Amino acid sequence: MKIKLVLLLFSFSFLDSNAQEFLDVAGGNASIVNTGTTKLEILSKSPSGSAGVGFGDDNTVKAVTGYSGGDDLFKINHTPELTSNHLTIDNSGMIGLNSVPANARLFIKHNSTSGLSGSAHLELQETGPSDFARLKFTNEGNTAQWTMAARSEDGSALLNFFYNDGTDFANILSLDGDLFRVGIRQTEPEAYLHIRQVDANVDALILENDDQTGGEKWGLRIEDDDLEFRFEGDLRAYISSATGAYTAVPPVSSASNLRKASGTSEDEIMNTISQFDLRNPEDLKEMETVLPGLFHQAEGSENLLLDYSQLNVISLSALKKQKALYEKQSEQLIEIDQKTKSLESRLAKLEETLNRN
Repeated sequence: MKIKLVLLLFSFSFLDSNAQEFLDVAGGNASIVNTGTTKLEILSKSPSGSAGVGFGDDNTVKAVTGYSGGDDLFKINHTPELTSNHLTIDNSGMIGLNSVPANARLFIKHNSTSGLSGSAHLELQETGPSDFARLKFTNEGNTAQWTMAARSEDGSALLNFFYNDGTDFANILSLDGDLFRVGIRQTEPEAYLHIRQVDANVDALILENDDQTGGEKWGLRIEDDDLEFRFEGDLRAYISSATGAYTAVPPVSSASNLRKASGTSEDEIMNTISQFDLRNPEDLKEMETVLPGLFHQAEGSENLLLDYSQLNVISLSALKKQKALYEKQSEQLIEIDQKTKSLESRLAKLEETLNRN
């Protein structure tokens, strides 16, 4: 059923029983006025019929919006009929573009094309020429957020993926569009793949094989400016940044088992060893009760032999950690010294100002 209302260039109005004006048509403009709730209902008497309002010009309907009873959807179409699916909304609020709604809050159906003049499913445009267009992902009740930020400026094209925990944020992945490079924790990658190792004692890269019993892992990291190769977390070799020398380290599976069995770190193991005299058999026996994984029984003898291959690995790792701690503390001392000099300079200026007054 269709109802066409033509608004001519003259004025008329309808009054309710209380003489309250509720529809006024004047000069082609219509208004509905009521002292309470204002409501206009357009209904179809058919159980699966449609009811809509058409819009157009030159006495022709070109767009229509309304309820489509056949598929139980509200529609907005740039066509004369409600049979198209330009924008659809179902009774649960799901929205479809160029389609009926799917199992998503917003579903877009489109045949996209590539290139500068291509047509995309969705386009975000930033008004600032050098700023980023952003897409955020959050959880209700939580201040943390994931963000995708893209800048399509020739010469500084960048796509960032970063996470903000509510206080601090860090760029996780960055794609340089001009140089076709990828950075991990690095927004200005200097290679096709640039990985920035931010935290100590964390591998920059891990290679893991597919093993049903549990994948074995090779790790690569920078430690004290040296390039380290680790297997299952244990140091197997390193390349010195100072000399370029490659140094192989004996297998450390036993040393790894020793740490796991004793529940202590390399530093604690070395501290325990330093309390004993390795030349004294009695001390070695007592030490064996504390760190049994470091010893083995001599063949045909009751004497205990110290496995120095494990000791070398543990001591090397402990020394590298101590060196890193020393360098960190040295940097802190330099920073404290700079702050102290700055405060002394400000104090001198303050004294000079007071003396002038």
